[in-house]
Amino acid sequence: MQLGIGPHLDDVDLEQYAMGQLPEDRVAPFEEHFLACVSCQDRFLETDVYVNAVRSVSPRLRKERPLLWRDRLFGSGPGWVAAVAVGAMLLFQVRTWVTAPGPPATAVFLRASRGIEGLSAAKAPADKPIRLQTAISELPALPAYRLEVVSANGKPAWQAETAAREGAIALTVPKGLPAGQYFVRLYGGGELLREFGLRVE
Repeated sequence: MQLGIGPHLDDVDLEQYAMGQLPEDRVAPFEEHFLACVSCQDRFLETDVYVNAVRSVSPRLRKERPLLWRDRLFGSGPGWVAAVAVGAMLLFQVRTWVTAPGPPATAVFLRASRGIEGLSAAKAPADKPIRLQTAISELPALPAYRLEVVSANGKPAWQAETAAREGAIALTVPKGLPAGQYFVRLYGGGELLREFGLRVE
């Protein structure tokens, strides 16, 4: 798509410019288009790499050439191209690290049940994110609830607060839990409302 910068530069002009042989009267319009056209910049880089490869083996082409705008801004040689490429890759990598989603959480539904066997009913994979969910339809309506996960010997492993939505609460343990037996305690207003068993394997 053209954005008022004229037609794309032709290969002969790109090659002459890379070799420092573009006629003086054509340099200004060439550079004006070149600075605004990413497509022609990409094509020029390919041409420049080719010309430099030929120059390195041809003594006749090793003559000094006039400084181009690229040389005046960034210095001569392919070093600036490498620096720009490395910077772009680093920027992309940082963006990927920041925006990349983690592994999906395994949904674990906590249900109240009677008896010791009920405490091991809910199961989850070890060391992976877990989304703990439970219905609170029979519990008092409160502005916030707290879920606390403790190990079998009562040592706290994780806790967080949330508000109820549509008669349920759900919280994600982002790093998961090591394998073992746990108890998930649901608190509201500082009072223990329910306790569930959770087996992490």
